[in-house]
Amino acid sequence: MRDAGADADSGVPVAESTSGAAAALVTESEQTLEEFANITGGRMYRSGAVGDALHQAITDARSNYEIGYYSEPVKPDGKHHKLRVICTRKDVKLQTEQGFYALLAQPSPADVERNAFLYAANSPFDATDIGVRASASPDPAKSADMRFVIHIDPADLLLHQAQDHRVGKAALMFAAYTASGMVQTNPNPIDINLTAEQYEAATHDGIVVRFAIPISAGVQKVRVIVVDKEVGAAGSVTIPMGQ
Repeated sequence: MRDAGADADSGVPVAESTSGAAAALVTESEQTLEEFANITGGRMYRSGAVGDALHQAITDARSNYEIGYYSEPVKPDGKHHKLRVICTRKDVKLQTEQGFYALLAQPSPADVERNAFLYAANSPFDATDIGVRASASPDPAKSADMRFVIHIDPADLLLHQAQDHRVGKAALMFAAYTASGMVQTNPNPIDINLTAEQYEAATHDGIVVRFAIPISAGVQKVRVIVVDKEVGAAGSVTIPMGQ
């Protein structure tokens, strides 16, 4: 029993039993476990019934059947849709899943890349899924341009083994920030194709990419963003621009 207190409205002392709250929590937990068991086609066993659960699992494994089911077209809304399997024999008890989830449609690779760039460009912090280092210096050939030397950590990219090469696809984008907002460049594809020797060198110094872009006088900083086009992972580094 909790200590008696006072009702906020009437000022009358009140008391509350903790056993009632505890019982409610136990009941809610059991309901959650039972619901999970129904969804997955399993059984719920209370604490201390491990032996019974193992025995039943071994018994069930001797009489399993796999049934294929193709539903009518369902909107991919990510919601759970109920499904019931019945048997005409009265002495048979079926233990099956109680439904399925209509999985949301997967975004296209172009959408994955675009979303990763937008998130990295608009975040107040740099993205850290991919290790990126970069430096900037004025381009002596074009006074309005800045030259960027970018080092990308190959360990953070999804690279496939193609014979004796490591291959992958990434993209590079620049976001320039002024006092009035942000301006971003179009993504520039980076086709990665490294020999064993080149990959070994890249593990120490990174995959080196050089790029030059025009920088207007009002730009305060530039964010260099690299995205792995296959998985949508992003890495970025922000470089202040001299005023």
